[in-house]
Amino acid sequence: MTDEWGLDKRNFDAISLLEAVCNSKAVVITTEEGEVDAQATFAAQAKCAKITEEFSRWLWSDDERRDTLVTEYNRRFNSLRAPVYDGSHLRLPGLSDHFTPHFYQRNAVARIINEPSTLLDHVVGAGKTGTLLISAMELRRLGLVRQPWIVVPNHIIEQVGREAKQWYPAANVLLGSSATTAEGRRRFIAQSAASEWDMVIVPQSAFTAINVSNDVRTAYAEKQLDELRAQLQDSTVERSQKAIMRAIKAAQARLEKLMAAETKDIGLRFEESGCDYLMIDEAHMYKNKQRVCNIEELSCATAAQRAEDLSLKLDVLRERRRDEARARGVPEHAVVERVATFATGTPIANSLGELFVMQAYLRPDLLRGRCGRSRGLGAAFTATHTSVEVNATGTKLRPVTRVAKFTNLPELLALTNAYTDVVTRDQVPVKLPELRTGARQIVSLKPDVEVVDFIGDLGWRAEHLDARKPQRDNILKISNDGRNASLDPRMAHLGAPEHSRAAEVAERATEVQRRLGDRQYRDRDTGELLPARGPLQLMFCDRGTPSKDPRQFTVYQAIKDELVARGMPPEAIRFVHEARNPAQLKALFAQCNRGEVSVLIGSTEKMGTGTNVQSRLAALHHVDVPWRPADLEQREGRIVRQGNQNDEIDMFLYVTESSYDTVMWQKVQAKDLFIQQMRRKEVLDSEIEDLGGGDIGAAAAEAKAIATGDPRYLRQVELDDTVRRLTALDRAHQQSVRSRDWQVTVLERAIPNKQTDIDALAPVAQAAAERGDAPHRVVVGGSTFAERTDAAAALTTACRRAYLAGKDRGASRFEPIGAAINGVEVLGARDLTHDMLLLRLNVPSRSAEIDGAELLAAGSSLGLDVSGPKQLGLLRRVENLYTGLPEHHVRLQREQERQRAELDDLLAHPPAPFEQRSELEAKQAELSALTLELRMAAETPEAKARAEAANQRMKMRGREPGWSLTLNPTPALVEELGYPNADAVRRAVRIRERMALEHHQREITPRNQDRSRDEDDRGLGH
Repeated sequence: MTDEWGLDKRNFDAISLLEAVCNSKAVVITTEEGEVDAQATFAAQAKCAKITEEFSRWLWSDDERRDTLVTEYNRRFNSLRAPVYDGSHLRLPGLSDHFTPHFYQRNAVARIINEPSTLLDHVVGAGKTGTLLISAMELRRLGLVRQPWIVVPNHIIEQVGREAKQWYPAANVLLGSSATTAEGRRRFIAQSAASEWDMVIVPQSAFTAINVSNDVRTAYAEKQLDELRAQLQDSTVERSQKAIMRAIKAAQARLEKLMAAETKDIGLRFEESGCDYLMIDEAHMYKNKQRVCNIEELSCATAAQRAEDLSLKLDVLRERRRDEARARGVPEHAVVERVATFATGTPIANSLGELFVMQAYLRPDLLRGRCGRSRGLGAAFTATHTSVEVNATGTKLRPVTRVAKFTNLPELLALTNAYTDVVTRDQVPVKLPELRTGARQIVSLKPDVEVVDFIGDLGWRAEHLDARKPQRDNILKISNDGRNASLDPRMAHLGAPEHSRAAEVAERATEVQRRLGDRQYRDRDTGELLPARGPLQLMFCDRGTPSKDPRQFTVYQAIKDELVARGMPPEAIRFVHEARNPAQLKALFAQCNRGEVSVLIGSTEKMGTGTNVQSRLAALHHVDVPWRPADLEQREGRIVRQGNQNDEIDMFLYVTESSYDTVMWQKVQAKDLFIQQMRRKEVLDSEIEDLGGGDIGAAAAEAKAIATGDPRYLRQVELDDTVRRLTALDRAHQQSVRSRDWQVTVLERAIPNKQTDIDALAPVAQAAAERGDAPHRVVVGGSTFAERTDAAAALTTACRRAYLAGKDRGASRFEPIGAAINGVEVLGARDLTHDMLLLRLNVPSRSAEIDGAELLAAGSSLGLDVSGPKQLGLLRRVENLYTGLPEHHVRLQREQERQRAELDDLLAHPPAPFEQRSELEAKQAELSALTLELRMAAETPEAKARAEAANQRMKMRGREPGWSLTLNPTPALVEELGYPNADAVRRAVRIRERMALEHHQREITPRNQDRSRDEDDRGLGH
């Protein structure tokens, strides 16, 4: 069985692999040195795939079993229908006549009124804040909640408070803008508890800082511990067990800290504040909730404080709802846990796994009845694969189990749609600004030769990575260096380019300013024309941000310098990083809306969520590539937004040709496309590959393809990986065939030998059975003993002699010891390894193990009573060998039957040929052809000329392969080179390059002079 379904390795036999498959356990085999054994791992994973396929076939082969499973699956996952709400009938008393909610806002309010919890997945700019305000007032008016809290990012609290009074002028609103200090929070909670408020608006940081009582927090921590312990008991995956144990340790530390000391804020607690419903704006900021799973994307062992705090407070509100229901006599199954509405334009930032977090927050009841913990979700909705990757710090290689694809998508989305209200951009009926050119404008920049050489060196580094020294260089480091060089060579410590990206951004921005510089805009509140003219432009850049060190190059300052050089006033160019607190940020945004700022530069984190400066926004510049689709959505949601007075806008994407920019943009846009399709319910397939990426081989292939400008290198690495995997499987198959053939040979020899033993033992075993309980006849040294004590003493002496004689013989072989029992000779052999004497009979029999030290002790005390029991014990063991012969005879027959059955099975199932032989041969042929193509392409005159030119440039500067790393050294390389810091390494590199250039100049000057004289001589000759 192991030959077909497992490996001949400890812990990786057929049963172990079946257990791994059933528990979604990653199978990785390592060597004694701890390195991943790629061939054995590939083989084990192939066996797992085969087990999975066969298990699935077996599962569905029985009609009754199939019907049972289908019924249970449908009960759990196919029994939900997404509700559709119509809010057109809502009268919305108290709403200002100046505001008319959109149809989707009314529908969302109707959903929130009728559902225990809701996720507003509304596109950025669709008016989520207005929907939350209306919902809060309606929940309060209908008596469904007493005091709804709206939790918003700190920097927009004043704005939301202002909008609340504009939408509902008569509403009793408590604004918690002063709750950012301990004293302010005490006063805020006292106010919220003392009065009847229609809604309470609280800043995000203050909400997290508001405590619950230690008793409640302790109970929550103990509940978490109980869940983790139960999860640990259920887990069979070692990596998951370690993660759970780490989580338990952290939870215990938190619990001990809670029990040891009071928290800083003294006074009323959250549960005494009067809040009984939460509305969380920008809910994606709470996605780092603790969850432990053997699948990395579904796991977050170390939770963010704000996420755990929110989870605790939702738990408090749910418990309060249950208590209220019990007090009213409502049965347990009918309790409505009305606790929260989450609002975000980006519930999925990067991976579908983030859906599980929202589900755990909002509708844990749907999970409890279906798949329980994260592990159950992973088993139901994901398929995984294990690859070798660099860890987050770039210091070590590790096996990582990742989501290869999401499965059962319709059922997964049905779970989500049960509580999610989705609004996409095309559903927003208001007129939003349109792209002036009909699409994003891609601005392509040609890289300088220095950048081309730098990226070429990155390709060399990717090909020559030392897996044993990831802390020296790794694929993450290579990618980071490449992205820096693509953005601006100075970010990678190269010289200034002839035409930088900063200069191109400034050119485009100046064109927009020139075209719209005379346009006037209106005040967003009063509608009056503002005196300042000209548009506002946003520039997003997550790299090269402002630095306190004036000597450090930053992209922000480079752009500002280029804009100033083109005539833009310095005071009209601002960095969002200048605002150090919410008040300063509010003032900066007000200046933008008044027209006092022409260009605002910032990062996605600081200028994304909550940035409402759209009144005069005419252009958005993606100076660098956003990391995730959510970042793209947040960036562009600043300009494609209600309230923008420009009918047409520009969006600029800046891409350096043959660089990391193109690959990064392709990835982000591919992810964004799928996420948008999923939100619009346009996903028809039942499974899709995960777009998270992270495979080290693919990353290295990208580096090579970028460095050469030839995408065929991606295919080459893909083919090489496939061929290596299939070759490993072929070797494992051949090894399995050889093992099977060897087993057949062994069994074909063993069965006749076993028959010989059976035949030889048969008469002796029959005689032993017929003797029954009759006294045994013991002969030692030719003497027969009537007394057992005498026989025992003589046998002990014989055994002692055999034991001592065995030391000189060396090899452990059985020899007669000069004793017999019932006519059957006793044989002995010394086991030097374990220091014992082995006894058996001169017929096929079991053996008895006699400890050498005990034997010497018994033999040295002959004639003394103290040794009598030991000597009699030795005699009994020899007698037992004889009396056990009938049983041993039966055992031999059974062993022979098992061997025959095993041989028959092996002969009846000859090894099949390697199933993937044709695929392997085809891939090998394609790889050989492609490798030849690439080699020939590298040998063309043009390619040789390029390579020679690059080599000359490297030689001229004294550079060697890997030089890009010395300009951007890792701490490990700095230590290896013996320098105090990275700057010292760079100074040494520049000195060496300058000396090489000077040497090159000295060499070529005489040659140029000689060439000039030759030309002069030829001229005179004419």
